[in-house]
Amino acid sequence: MEQLVSGCFNHFISLEIVRVTMVSRFATKEEIFEEDFWKINQELLTINEKYLLPDHHEINLARFGWWKDAGIAPSYYGARFWEYPFALIAADLEQGLKCADVGCGTTPFTAFLADKVGAKNVTGYDPDLVESSSDERHSAFGVRRQFLDKIGINFAQDDLLNLSAPNDYFDRVFCISVLEHIDDFETQVRGLNEMVRVLKPGGRLILTMDVGIDTILTHPLDMVRYSGLSPLGLIDYRWPEQRFVKYGDATMDVFGLVLEKSSKLINDDYEGSKTRELYQANKKYKVLHDHYLMKYNEALFIKEKRKNSIKAIAKLLLGKYK
Repeated sequence: MEQLVSGCFNHFISLEIVRVTMVSRFATKEEIFEEDFWKINQELLTINEKYLLPDHHEINLARFGWWKDAGIAPSYYGARFWEYPFALIAADLEQGLKCADVGCGTTPFTAFLADKVGAKNVTGYDPDLVESSSDERHSAFGVRRQFLDKIGINFAQDDLLNLSAPNDYFDRVFCISVLEHIDDFETQVRGLNEMVRVLKPGGRLILTMDVGIDTILTHPLDMVRYSGLSPLGLIDYRWPEQRFVKYGDATMDVFGLVLEKSSKLINDDYEGSKTRELYQANKKYKVLHDHYLMKYNEALFIKEKRKNSIKAIAKLLLGKYK
C-alpha cells in the first residue's frame, strides 16, 4: 500500500511539472503582469518603440478595462500582451531554430523572433504586403516592406493555404490571432494542415485565437483534433470568470494552444511488432475531417460506390444524389 501511495504521489508530481511547464489555456489580464510575461512585454515594447510600429493606445482604452491603469503608451494591441509572451515561452527558443510567423503583420513579435533565433532563420508569411510607407492602411493588418527590410527576415507573400516551404522545414510555427479571421471552418482546417505540413517532426505549432462564449469563431479542441498533432503538456479549457476583451456590445476571450508534431515512437500493434511516430497516429482524423465536411449525399455516393461503382455512377448521372 505504501508503495502504491508513493507511486501515485510521484505520478502527481510529474503531472504538476508538466502543468507548470506548459498548459494550453485561456488568457487572463492578471497573467499579463506576472514576472515572466511582463519581462517579455518590456522587451517587446522597446522593439515597438525602436521601429515606430503602430500605436494601439486608443483602441486598447476602448476594449480593455485594465488598460487605463497600465500607463503604457505607445503600444501594440492589448491582447498581444498575453498572446506574445504565451507563445514565446511555449516556443523555448534558441539560436538556429527555424521559425515561421504565419500572418505576421507589422508587429514587434517577428522582430523579437529574429533577435532570438537569427533573422535568416525566421520567415514571415502574409498575403497583404504594404510596399509604400506612405500607404494609409488599417494598423492591425498587413506587413510593411520598410519594416521587413529593417529586421532582415525572410518573407513570402503567401496565404495560409499555400505556404512556400518544403515539408518538415520549420522547428516552430506561430499563428497569432489569425484563424478567427477566416470565414469558414473548412478553410481554417486546411490552413491548419498546411502549417502542420511545413512543421518538422519534433517541432511545435503555437496558436492563439479568439474564442467567444456566444459567438463561435474558433474552437481550440477542433484545432487539436483536425491537426492530427498532440498537445504539448495539458489543456485547461475551463472558462475564466471574467471576459478578456470587449468589442462594443460583444465580449471575446483568447486561447493559447501549443501542439507538438511528436516523433516519439509508439507501438503500432498490441504485440509491439512494429512502431510508428506519434504524430502519424492521428492521421485518421484528417480523413474524418474530409468526411465530416461532405454533404450527406456526397458521402452516400462514396459509400454506394464501394459496393457497386457502376450503379453509383449511374445514379449520380441521373441526379439521384442532389
